[in-house]
Amino acid sequence: MSKTKKILVLVILAFVLAAASLPTMIKLADEPGLAQSDRIGQDFEIREGDTWQQLGLRLKSEKLIRSLLWYKIRLRLRKDPITLKAGSYPWPRFMTTKEIINYFQVAQPEQTYPVTIPEGLTRREIALLLETKGLFSAREFFNETGKTAQYAEKFELPFPAVFSANPDQFTLEGYLFPDTYFLPKNYSAEKMVTLMLQNFIDHLTDIAPDWRNFPPEELYQTLILSSIVQKEYRAKEEAPIIASVFQNRLNLNMRLESCATIVYVLTEEIGRPHPNRILFKDLEEASPYNTYLNQGLPPHPIANVGAIALNAVFRQAETDYLFFVVKDAAKGTHKFSSSFSDHEAARTNYINSYFH
Repeated sequence: MSKTKKILVLVILAFVLAAASLPTMIKLADEPGLAQSDRIGQDFEIREGDTWQQLGLRLKSEKLIRSLLWYKIRLRLRKDPITLKAGSYPWPRFMTTKEIINYFQVAQPEQTYPVTIPEGLTRREIALLLETKGLFSAREFFNETGKTAQYAEKFELPFPAVFSANPDQFTLEGYLFPDTYFLPKNYSAEKMVTLMLQNFIDHLTDIAPDWRNFPPEELYQTLILSSIVQKEYRAKEEAPIIASVFQNRLNLNMRLESCATIVYVLTEEIGRPHPNRILFKDLEEASPYNTYLNQGLPPHPIANVGAIALNAVFRQAETDYLFFVVKDAAKGTHKFSSSFSDHEAARTNYINSYFH
């Protein structure tokens, strides 16, 4: 047999084998995802504005489908898929990819009620807010957010190396993503924490798709810095600039001197009401979170961050600024300076304008 004929036979054989194995490959791709056993009986949340493409990415990331490509092919085979309805859907049983698409086409979400978690709240403040909504007690939520090791493993949350030896020294502060959630009545604290953490992971993946390749220590420091930016910015266009100011100070081993960390000390550690203004004596409170006394970042996040603050730290502005002071209190804008003398002039100007 000539060489050409041998090649032709091999090509034909390859096509025959591929055709023979195609049904098996399709069957495997359509099989229920490996994590569906943990999902049965649990709620699956479709958020307002979610698309079928976003749903597919979530299903694959949560291991509820085997193949994103096969999901997309199945979706293409549907004629005019309806817009997804926001709400909570009970995951009824093991479902193939085709059945999942059919399910979200026809299933109706449970009756839900919008609950808005503002950006920048601590887990204690979130717990109190959720209690006022009648979902569960603040204590239940607060205790649930202390089960750090359990959720860190489930969601691959980035914690520094010391976490494995001392998990009790960490909480889920910083990871509880602020958003408007559509919840049914009788929602549990465990489901709420799970929902918020998954939302955090989804947004983190949107902002930094390769975040799992980052050192956990670096990611945790990014989250801490994001929490400070979250509490310091008001005009969203300034968030990347504020992030650059704090990063520049860190690079020069300057104290951050963030008023937001002082508020955290006063309200979360000492238990005082939120101050109308910070006094000089407040700057002397002994705490690892006091960035007027201590170098570097505080040990943990001081608030739960939204997408703007998180994105601002990952994509900081390139500046040489080291200071900022309020320029327009009504608009929430600041005057940024590279030198202390310019900063003092801006601060004096603001104080003079305040009293005139």
